[in-house]
Amino acid sequence: MITLIHNPQDSFAAEIVYKALIRSFAKNQVRKTTFDTIQTQELGVYFLINPKNISLQQFPKKSKIILLGKIDADLAVELDIELSSSEKPHDYFTENAIIHFHSIDQFQFPMTARPFIRYDFPNEWNNLGFGAIKTDDSIWSIAQIAQSHTAIATISENKTTSVYITFHDFSDQSCVWINRPVGLVDSVNWCFIEYFVSAHRFDTLISYAYLLDIPAGVNAAVSMRLDCDEDILSAKPLFEAYQNLNVPFSLAIKTSLPTTELDKDFLHCIKNSGGAILSHSVNHKVSWGIDYHDAFTEAQQSKITLENHFEIVPLQFAVSPFHSNTTYSVNALEDAGYDGFIGGIIANDPEYLMARGGAIPFAEKIISHSQQCMLHGDCLLSESDPLRIYKKAFDHAYTSKTFFGYLDHPFSPRYQYGWITEEQRITAHIDFIQYMRSCTDVLFVNESQCLQFMIDKSNAEIHYDALNEPKICLNAEKQSEFSVAVSLNHKVFS
Repeated sequence: MITLIHNPQDSFAAEIVYKALIRSFAKNQVRKTTFDTIQTQELGVYFLINPKNISLQQFPKKSKIILLGKIDADLAVELDIELSSSEKPHDYFTENAIIHFHSIDQFQFPMTARPFIRYDFPNEWNNLGFGAIKTDDSIWSIAQIAQSHTAIATISENKTTSVYITFHDFSDQSCVWINRPVGLVDSVNWCFIEYFVSAHRFDTLISYAYLLDIPAGVNAAVSMRLDCDEDILSAKPLFEAYQNLNVPFSLAIKTSLPTTELDKDFLHCIKNSGGAILSHSVNHKVSWGIDYHDAFTEAQQSKITLENHFEIVPLQFAVSPFHSNTTYSVNALEDAGYDGFIGGIIANDPEYLMARGGAIPFAEKIISHSQQCMLHGDCLLSESDPLRIYKKAFDHAYTSKTFFGYLDHPFSPRYQYGWITEEQRITAHIDFIQYMRSCTDVLFVNESQCLQFMIDKSNAEIHYDALNEPKICLNAEKQSEFSVAVSLNHKVFS
């Protein structure tokens, strides 16, 4: 088994890491417990959040151990790590610090440099998809200032440095320390965890298969959408461009918009051409509303309008306004009958910015997929390649086998999102699609297909046959037309 162990006071971080592990390794392979009930005699992979009074010698031979957050002095000595005795992260680093990742053995990090905080639009979103690393002693913060020759990722700002990840191979164990309580849950570099658990020293240490974030048989999967805060028909020129490219088109609708029969016909045209319609709330409130009841009303009324008035049946999925989700709004979406939602943004609600799609913290049924890459005119670069950041975002997804999603908004007289003309906007979209298509085996799907696949992934169990080859079993009715795959020791099984 893969076991996550935490202190009771770290239960919030534990829930976030636990669901991240489930998204990658399937619920039947992961369990969560506390240090006061710890049982370390069983061979397995162990994740420990803020461990105290723990020695690697407590764990069986052939185990793998991942330490998250703070470690104490004795464990630091065991790992040959030098801890700073008094300095706090905020004394050393600001949001301008950068983490540099280095390759090891058979693994290379897809993202080799990660700033603590990065925005493409002031204090809102990050087109490269990752979350914020803090220095405030929260679960999103680096935990300690430390130095070690075993570092495979280091933090630097000016002339100041500290360890972010250390890597330790012993004769009968392997151990990783990540200097942050939630580890790598909010970036494509989470794939390092999948590599370490599934493939590192496969012949001599315990390993477990992981679920691929993309469907079987492809190298990449891509979905797009428009978040329709404006006149619905304003999306038509871009929709027609996507039709010409044979790429599925999705539209998230704010249902308080004034509509006509022409709008209704257009939505059905999108559906009938292989696209998808999603809810974008009624009034586009932050977190769907000021409390659970407000959020539930928004979610329920939007669903009713799209199903009854626009005849989008069933309406399964939503896109959260401003990508903002509190626990109460997620619970409201679940209770209103949604099966999943799109969210995730660097500016807020970090627990719902996830490297992999699927199960989410503090909810049991509803799933989510993070998509914060916004293809807007005001984010294009002025240099020779205006799409360089978008291409980099896709490259990260392609390398890490991350299901990639991006969005835009309708072009309207009120607001153009930095686009000069509709023609300029369409040209940028076409150029980006052609870049992605230049890679091999890229699958383009609509947003409903993306989220239906994530439902199947969250319902998957991983079992092993007599030859120790992984087998996938769905514990609920299959929703997606695509198949879930798993990887073990760099081999893919479906």
